Amino acid sequence: MRYNVGGGRECGNGRPIKLVRNAAFAAAMVVVWWLLLRIRRRWRRRDRVVQLLRIIEEKDEKIIQLLNKIVQINVLLSRRKALPSKLAD
Repeated sequence: MRYNVGGGRECGNGRPIKLVRNAAFAAAMVVVWWLLLRIRRRWRRRDRVVQLLRIIEEKDEKIIQLLNKIVQINVLLSRRKALPSKLAD
């Protein structure tokens, strides 16, 4: 008589345990791969957001500089227009 000492986990030559173990390992590897993929995507997204914010900040500075130049030109033009009217008086 043969007794099953392993608690019924092993049938014959142990293939069912190996199959379950291999399937569980493969599933775990897929889950790890998926998690790493999500982490990489988050890092890339953060990098893109930081890069876009930096670009927006640079463009804002450039716009402010251009607006200041426009104000200076308007002041100069208003002075030129004011001079002939004072001379006419």
